[in-house]
Amino acid sequence: INLNAKVNEIVVENGKITGIETSNGRYDAEMVILATGVSPNTKILEGIVKMERGYIVVNERMQTSREDIYAAGDCVIVKNFVDSSPFVIQLATTAAKQGIVAGINLAGRNAMYSGALGNFVSVIGDLEVSAVGLTESYLANKMKVVSARGKTLDRPEYAGGREITMKIVCDENGKVLGAQAIGRNASREINVIALAIKAGLSAQDLSALETAYCPAVSDLYSIINLTADLILRKINPSSYIF
Repeated sequence: INLNAKVNEIVVENGKITGIETSNGRYDAEMVILATGVSPNTKILEGIVKMERGYIVVNERMQTSREDIYAAGDCVIVKNFVDSSPFVIQLATTAAKQGIVAGINLAGRNAMYSGALGNFVSVIGDLEVSAVGLTESYLANKMKVVSARGKTLDRPEYAGGREITMKIVCDENGKVLGAQAIGRNASREINVIALAIKAGLSAQDLSALETAYCPAVSDLYSIINLTADLILRKINPSSYIF
């Protein structure tokens, strides 16, 4: 498949997608996913406030380089919570929090935005793909990291369990920096990791995490416990604290 081919047409026959016509020919397909991205319209502030790559630079108060102008949402660059690097994050959840911070400060009070984690989920059918924080590939040239990938069932097999996979990325001391998961209710597990990152928790903390258990909704040994244990085996295989 030529990944640089231009898509000319999505072919629909009898109400169903059957393929795509490209500059490199036709490819059969049952599903087409459009990932086009978003470009903010910030021209109104060009030459008035500081910008980078077309995005508005703001501080922790969502304040631009002009103290009387605030900005929030898809048009701004904020800091990444994990490593404080400049971060463009275009999610409704982060935009809402940034808007609240900007509104509070505009009203004369004081609020701070601590940075974005990029916690997101996408759904394909009934399969969830979710991630939060930084990835191993991003951190590879910045610091020494330890990662592990766990795979288990989201509930016991006799209760209709389905496979769920999680990867957790930590620094060399076990501090949690990011995670990805795929499976039923993957976002539920990733939300726990998001809180762990915000709280500065470690793989040891996740290994010792007590999770709610009932065969109809969860497994006795959660995917978080399992993956955290795999991290600990790499960091210090002789020390466990429960």
